Amino acid sequence: MQVTICDDGPGIPEEKQRFIFQDSFRLERDEDIEGYGIGLALCQRILRSHYGQIWVESTPNEGSSFHFTLPVYRH
Repeated sequence: MQVTICDDGPGIPEEKQRFIFQDSFRLERDEDIEGYGIGLALCQRILRSHYGQIWVESTPNEGSSFHFTLPVYRH
């Protein structure tokens, strides 16, 4: 199963996209916003523990699309 969540926000610069799933990583523009920067890293850990994947596609000033997959088991 694949789920995609999209927004039309400021986007994520291409050179920063590979870092957004690391613990405590925050974009410079978000450093003044409250939080610890663990949300996406936690999502990735949870998905991987269930044999899923997560990734982002983003264009600055056009928004981001976050995709994740999880295997579907049939009994």
